[in-house]
Amino acid sequence: MTLGMKISHLRKENHMTQESLAAKLDVTNQAVSKWETDQCCPDPMLLPKIADLFGVSIDTLFDRPTQPSAGSELPWEDDGVLRAVIFSGRKLLSAEENPCKNIYFSYEGEALNIESAFSVQCDSVTGNVSAGGSINCDEVEGDLYAGGSINCDEVNGDVYAGGSITCDEIHGSVNALGSIRCDHVDHPLEQNSSNGESVSFSRDFGDRLRQNIESELSKMFSGDFLK
Repeated sequence: MTLGMKISHLRKENHMTQESLAAKLDVTNQAVSKWETDQCCPDPMLLPKIADLFGVSIDTLFDRPTQPSAGSELPWEDDGVLRAVIFSGRKLLSAEENPCKNIYFSYEGEALNIESAFSVQCDSVTGNVSAGGSINCDEVEGDLYAGGSINCDEVNGDVYAGGSITCDEIHGSVNALGSIRCDHVDHPLEQNSSNGESVSFSRDFGDRLRQNIESELSKMFSGDFLK
């Protein structure tokens, strides 16, 4: 479909006459007629205005498929959460495509919530921190979910780690596949220790815990970044 044919089609689709379109664009009726019969083309400076009038992109005027923006692929709301993921072009990479082992998300200053497909290093966080890799932080008011190990000062929520946990104080429950070394834990699980002792888990408990961590992380990311 030519540019003239597209303008004619969109004009009729929007129930506009050549006269009304010409008035909106401040051109003559004859100019619109010549566009639609491909005798000439609109001034390039008019193309954005024509596209806006019809509610389409300039690519659509030239009958080209519109490329989706990166934002249209994002699986979360505009909620103010700091999220660190990897795109290749416009594609949000999955676990198999994501080189998260070689990338760290480092943030200085206080944050509300952090969700990262890879490892996180941060200061104080007033909400939760979720990472596909390890977490290294100061104080966290909420919960911690990590596919790898966790090293932190004080956590007021629960802590889940696919690796080991080393913390000063945890005021929630603790779940880890690796060792747990903490000065104080308010609500330790039966399998865990808060006295700096290494803890071993059965394969069944480890599988269930990993599923729990992956389930929590998968709620926050479009792909399963732990695999």
